[in-house]
Amino acid sequence: MASHDLHESPKVTPVAKATVDCGQSQVQLSLVRHQRSKTDEWYSLHATISRMVMENVTIEHFLKILGFRHFSHCQFIEGACYAIEVSALPNLGDFSSALATSSLDFLTAANLFERATEAGGGHPTWEDGHTGGGFRPIK
Repeated sequence: MASHDLHESPKVTPVAKATVDCGQSQVQLSLVRHQRSKTDEWYSLHATISRMVMENVTIEHFLKILGFRHFSHCQFIEGACYAIEVSALPNLGDFSSALATSSLDFLTAANLFERATEAGGGHPTWEDGHTGGGFRPIK
């Protein structure tokens, strides 16, 4: 898939919006169609998180693992966003349901992992999602 600018194109059309409850965080999604010509179009999915939770592992980690990139300004959602290019028009309802379920499972597993490593004398460290997590013994 060609890499396109996820925030700028000659013609942009918001297609759908959804709000996803991901436990202690809430994610607003916006699906956007970009068009450069009649035959050159693509879609992007933008997410912003409200009700931020200050924990070692957050919904932001999960979005990064899924391939979303962080942008400091978004014209489709107020403020900063996490965005990803999608090759076809996804069913936003199905994606929202899957995101809610999988993010809760991910956060539950991460919290269990943290408790287990802390009980074993270490402290988990979380990276950006591309290099994975790590384990650092406490001296």
